[in-house]
This record gives sequence, C-alpha cells and structure tokens, in this order.
Amino acid sequence: MFHNLPSTKQESNLSLYHPEPGSAESKKIPKFASVLTSVETVMRGKPVPLVLQKLALVCAFNAFDGGLLFALACRISHSCAPNCCRVILPDGRILIRAVRAITPNEELTISYPRENHILEDSRTRARMLSDTHGFVCDCVRCVEKDDMRAFQCDTPTCRKRGGQVWLPPPP
Repeated sequence: MFHNLPSTKQESNLSLYHPEPGSAESKKIPKFASVLTSVETVMRGKPVPLVLQKLALVCAFNAFDGGLLFALACRISHSCAPNCCRVILPDGRILIRAVRAITPNEELTISYPRENHILEDSRTRARMLSDTHGFVCDCVRCVEKDDMRAFQCDTPTCRKRGGQVWLPPPP
C-alpha cells in the first residue's frame, strides 16, 4: 500500500520522527522489534530494504491505534495534560478535537497513549512513554506537582489538609 502512494506522500510519511535503523534507540523499542520481525517474515529471510526499515520505525514511533499513520496528526506533540484528543472516525479519517479552550499561539497537544492512560501516575506514564516512544516527557504534569490525581473534598478532615484527596501511587 505504501508503494502505491504518490512520492510526495511517501516522503511526508518518511519525514515523521524515527531513529536511524540499527541505532541503539531503534533497538530499545519493543514495538519496533515486533514490526521489523513481521517485515522480515514477509521478506522470507531476504534483507529488509532500508525504506521498509524506516517505514517500520516511523510506524513504531508515530502510528495511532492499530498502525494508522496520519501525516499531519502524527506531528502533534505529546502532553500528559493535552489540550486536544484524537478520534478515529469509522471511515478511517482522524478528527483532532479541543478538550479545553486553547489560547492563540498555544501548541496543540494530544496524549500519545490512549486518553485513559493519562490518569496513571507520572512514574507509570514515564515508563510507558519511554518503552513505546523512546522519550521522557517534560510536560507540566511530569515536571510539576501532578494535581490531576487529586479530588476536591469538603469534609472537615480534608479541609485541614488543603481540601484535596490524592490517589496513591501504584505499588
């Protein structure tokens, strides 16, 4: 299917972030190893062309839900406190929807892991992003106090502690 795309679309997809094939970074992402193994199986033991290795890395680092690549949407930066979410439509298109007011010149961000994962504690999110995308997140939730795991509480005991109840970190 990739080879049927016009060369401009192929170039656009291959320009998405990916480490160099064979680099230490490319080898530490389990998802890439899985994709490359699949390509090697299809190639029946023949050397995998460089363009296919690059495409496998592009998919491993950028694809949404089940391997979907969107040349523009895949360029949106990650945040654990995103201002947008992604919706895959039944016809295969993607919709990027604001989840809060966005100020002029504010960068659009989405959560790379599915939105339900943003409720995890920062240590769990950091491990997940490192394992799946090869980076350490430096968004406001990861570098400052993560107040998304707190709930308002109006009992006398809670008011003495600042009015918030915090979810405990996982064991």
